[in-house]
Amino acid sequence: MPGARLSLMHPVRAAPRSSEFLKPNWDSVYDRTRQLAANAGRRSFEVTQLDYEQAKQEMTGAADLDEQHAILGGDSP
Repeated sequence: MPGARLSLMHPVRAAPRSSEFLKPNWDSVYDRTRQLAANAGRRSFEVTQLDYEQAKQEMTGAADLDEQHAILGGDSP
């Protein structure tokens, strides 16, 4: 049967752990901030402080500002 053999030409690599994909960072917070603004009917550059705070909380799962910054790797660049 053609194609039924296992090809050793392309070894299968293990996928990175899901936590590596999901680790929040400042770029993901900024992206989410722009999405929240757009969802509210504003242009993506018309973000509010509330959008930013909501994005940080959503991306980190933390309500405390210090904890959010610790998860995100320090203060905003």
